Amino acid sequence: MRERTIRVTGTGRVSIKPDITIINLHFDNILPTYELALKSSADDVAAVKDAIEKAGIERETLKTTSFDIDTHYHSVKDEHGNYKSVFDGYKYSQSLRFQFDVNNELLGSILYQLSKLNINVEFSLRYGVKDNEAAKNLLLSNAIQDAMKKASIIAKAANVELSEIIDINYSWVDFEFHSRPYDIEDGVVCKCCAAPETGSHYDVDIEPEDIDRSDNVTIVYSLK
Repeated sequence: MRERTIRVTGTGRVSIKPDITIINLHFDNILPTYELALKSSADDVAAVKDAIEKAGIERETLKTTSFDIDTHYHSVKDEHGNYKSVFDGYKYSQSLRFQFDVNNELLGSILYQLSKLNINVEFSLRYGVKDNEAAKNLLLSNAIQDAMKKASIIAKAANVELSEIIDINYSWVDFEFHSRPYDIEDGVVCKCCAAPETGSHYDVDIEPEDIDRSDNVTIVYSLK
């Protein structure tokens, strides 16, 4: 005789207030030799470290997330109409990242110092949660509770009794609790940074929105 079961999927939801600001930076350049490209990339990192240190962030906070040096070419058309590759030099490309507690005054100082850099750097910011594991655990707990509540309601409506849990199906997704990225050139951020500078910082007023996430868990109960 086939065992009677009931399968229920629960949805967990959380809405968490961000407590860290994350800034990502990216810059690249083309130099005639590998040695010059390597030196230029090191100089750029040093300049960024100097900038954030002036703003009040420890130099060691800055982390490299990607780094690459490769040959670079461009295509030109010869007198016969054929294209050929011409060597430009060595292109370095690197991305950096650092984070700090949510603080608009500190953010204003950092943006001011970064804006004064004499290098072509792209940077964006987003907000996140410091204790990412605790947030994921809360999300999972909420999903399980929702599944159990639904199972109880269904069993009562169907006039059957739940027995034991015989299976829990959950695909753990290794995601981080981050808000959408804000491009520094994005209108929202530009408006915040457009206020007259006072001393050595921009007057920034950003209230990050709560980070909303949801996830599912499926529980199978046997029935008495």
